[in-house]
Amino acid sequence: MEPDTDQLRQQLASCLGPLVERLSPSYRHALELADLEGISQTEAAPRLGLSVSGMKTRVQRARGQLRDRLLECCHVELDRRRSVTEIRPRGDGCEICGTHPR
Repeated sequence: MEPDTDQLRQQLASCLGPLVERLSPSYRHALELADLEGISQTEAAPRLGLSVSGMKTRVQRARGQLRDRLLECCHVELDRRRSVTEIRPRGDGCEICGTHPR
C-alpha cells in the first residue's frame, strides 16, 4: 500500500527537523524565520541585521544546504507538481535524520 500525502509529509518533516538543527546558526535562524515562522524576508532581515538582499541570499543558501543534506541520506521522488510521492533512506538508513529502512 502506498503512503498517503499526510504520511509522506510527516515522514519528510521528521527528516527535516534534525537536518535543520545541523545548519550553522546564521543559516538556521534565517530559514526558521522565513520558512518555519512565516515571517516575510523583508521583515526578518532587520531582525538578523541583514539587508533584504542579504536575507534572501541566506535563505536560499540555507534551503540549498538543507536539500543537499536531505538527498545525501534519503531518496526523494517528486511528481510533476513537485509534490513528494516517495521518501526512503539510502542504504541502511540515516543516522542524521533517524530514518531506517522499512
